[in-house]
Amino acid sequence: MIEDDALVVTSIVRLLGRCIPHCEVRHAASVQAGIAAIVEAPPTCLLLDLHLPDGRGFDVLPVLREHAPLAPVGLLTGDKHPDVARESAQHAVVYLPKPLEGDDLLALLRRWLVEGAPLDATLSAWTTQYDLTPTEREVLALMASGIGPVAASRSLNIAPATLAKHITNLLEKTGDERIADASLRLWREAYPQQPTRGRP
Repeated sequence: MIEDDALVVTSIVRLLGRCIPHCEVRHAASVQAGIAAIVEAPPTCLLLDLHLPDGRGFDVLPVLREHAPLAPVGLLTGDKHPDVARESAQHAVVYLPKPLEGDDLLALLRRWLVEGAPLDATLSAWTTQYDLTPTEREVLALMASGIGPVAASRSLNIAPATLAKHITNLLEKTGDERIADASLRLWREAYPQQPTRGRP
């Protein structure tokens, strides 16, 4: 969790300790501390505050996507501006406006932590359903995790033109017009009941 409000941190830690007792919670209070924690031990999932002392929560996402590309992310924020919700969607991040009901947060974290890895399971199902190649699966995983084309090419050690060809082939198989559409559909299938309270 990357959050600088001690009261929020305490309440979430208590909630998880009571309801998901074997969950290990690590905490950082700034962008830089969060990045260091991610590099040291990539998280299974991440709760993220938007406004931090040394930047925006979104600033940690490139490092997170490099070290834990399938880790789901929830943005905890009191900022209810529609642009924040849109930016969260662009980053494949679950928008969680404060104050958030404990039951909603707990339900989301139980899906992430207790019920296995839904996104990875959905990727496996898509691989079979659409006959995706290993590279196409990896491309979809990276793009659905919010990694851009340049970083994806570098991560896969392929040329941008080759990446574009893989994306074209992938979309022909899935029937989606854009990779963003495929990514969004993948997330919706993996997490069909994300909390929506407070969404604009």
